[in-house]
Amino acid sequence: MASRPPEFTPTPPTDRERQRFVVLNAMRFVGFALVLFGILLTQGAVSVAGDLDQFLGYFFIVIGLFDGFFMPLIMAHKWRTPSE
Repeated sequence: MASRPPEFTPTPPTDRERQRFVVLNAMRFVGFALVLFGILLTQGAVSVAGDLDQFLGYFFIVIGLFDGFFMPLIMAHKWRTPSE
C-alpha cells in the first residue's frame, strides 16, 4: 500500500505579501485605464491638449501597456525572495 503524501496546509499571507498583491493589481488597473484614456484621446472623444491630443493618446497607450504588462513582472522579480 502506498504511503500518503503529507497534507499541505498553506500559511496565511503576511501583511507585506498582501500589500504587494494590492500594488501589483493596482499597477495593472492603472495601466489599462491609461490605455483606455489614450484610446479616447486618439479617437477624439476627449480633448485635453487641443492639437496634441493624438500624440498624447498614443503616448498614454504605450505607457499604459508597459505599465499594465511589464511593470508587475519587473516588480515581482525585484520582490522575489532569494533562493537559499
